[in-house]
Amino acid sequence: MHGRLLATASVLVALALAGSALADGTTVDDNRNARANLLDIEEARAGHKGTMLQHSISTYRPWRTDWLRRRSALPRAICVYIWKAGRNINGSADYEVCARYRADTLRAWVWKVRPERELMGRAEVKRFDRNSITFTFDPALIENRSRYQWQAVTGFTGKGCPKDPPFQFGCDDSAPTRGAVTHDLRKQVTPTPAQ
Repeated sequence: MHGRLLATASVLVALALAGSALADGTTVDDNRNARANLLDIEEARAGHKGTMLQHSISTYRPWRTDWLRRRSALPRAICVYIWKAGRNINGSADYEVCARYRADTLRAWVWKVRPERELMGRAEVKRFDRNSITFTFDPALIENRSRYQWQAVTGFTGKGCPKDPPFQFGCDDSAPTRGAVTHDLRKQVTPTPAQ
């Protein structure tokens, strides 16, 4: 009886480890770039929540949700850019997942950016602390890609980061800084250098 319980426990531990490996993700640490940029990225993470894709972005400093209200004078953004596997990331992203504060609510959408802009659907967006934001969305919204490349991006305009046309934001940041990370849903996540 004791041997059978031990064998069962071993199988359960092996299954748990296999499950965590399948749901594995990656974390990209980013250096502090500009202290005036209140949305300067500290780290970006990609992984899974069940069958859903999950991306989180953490900043060095705390920020208020209402900073993401759409304002032409003070544009700000927190997004995940997604490219099809093998695509040159120096070109426009294929998809964007961006947060916006509208009607006193934080919301997020998945947009297909090329060849034409098209709304694919809503993403769940949550803030678990004052320095981070998490997007959770169905892989169907990026057309069930088994592999894709991603980069976390923020844009901030404010004191120390004035609007500077033709640039969209006063300061911006990305993680990774150069290149993107390939998320292979069939395997582990591996970094991809800039092309």
